[in-house]
This record gives sequence, structure tokens and C-alpha cells, in this order.
Amino acid sequence: MHEPNEDPKPWHINLILAVILLVLAGQAIVEWVGYGARSYRAIGAERWVAMEAEVQDSEAVEHGNFLTGTGWLPRISYAYEIDGTGLTGDRFSFNNPANGLTESEALRMASSFSKGQKIEIHVDPDDPTQSTMIQEHDEDRPVGFLIDVLSLAIGLIMLYGVIVDLRNRR
Repeated sequence: MHEPNEDPKPWHINLILAVILLVLAGQAIVEWVGYGARSYRAIGAERWVAMEAEVQDSEAVEHGNFLTGTGWLPRISYAYEIDGTGLTGDRFSFNNPANGLTESEALRMASSFSKGQKIEIHVDPDDPTQSTMIQEHDEDRPVGFLIDVLSLAIGLIMLYGVIVDLRNRR
């Protein structure tokens, strides 16, 4: 216990740190749910059929959300035909960087595609409206996931410590 003259350890600092870690871990978990869905689709896309498409438009667009901030991505719109039906798509990849690219990087990538250019895309044979230019999935993300889980665990341990400390003060 504490000596009568001794100030108790300020519990609110631990609470603030725990909340910050939990918020960061929560943000990471939300990102990972999205990453998991994209990764699942990318792995499934490895069996998609390659075919020719024609570029309709290419531009750099702002990308991001309240969790990741704003960045830029290339948007390459393309047209393709299946069984006489004209379809369009603009998925470049399942693995867009979370924060996007710089504007100049996205512009450079987009400018490498011109209207009318023939490109190879990959189409889902079960749902031909789904297509992508790049099939690869990102296999390097698990390290980041481990860091996120560690942040969550530390935040929960700190929160538990604050709760125990508050109970002992009663």
C-alpha cells in the first residue's frame, strides 16, 4: 500500500496509454478485415481467365479513408467482351497500398496506359463482371498483423492494470 504522504501512481496516464493502444489496434483490425477480404479475392483470382481488354481511360484518383488517410492510385478503365456482351472494369489490383501512392507516382503509372491500348486482364469465370489487371496478392502483410496483435495485447494488459489499480484504491 501507499504511505500516507506518498501520492499514488497516476492511473489516468495508464488509462490514456491503454486507450491509445486499443484505438490503434482497433484501426489495425479494421484494416486487416479489409485486407483479408482483398487477399481472399486475390488468391481466388489466381484461377481467373486471362483475356484482352481495351483501355478506355486512365487517371490518378484520390484514395483513402478516415483510418488510412489520403493517397493516390491509378485508375485504368477498360472494356472487354464476353459472349458478345460488352463489360467494363477498373480494378488495377486487389493489393492497393493502404495509404495509396504519391500523386506523381499514381500519375506516372496512369500515364503508361493510353486510350485504345490493348492490355491483358483476368476475369472471374463464375462472374464475368469481376475483373482485375493484376492477380497477385500481398504475402508480406503477416508481419504487420503480428505487430497489430501485439499492440492489442499490450493495450488490454494496460487496461487490466488500470482496472486492478482502481479496485485496489477503494
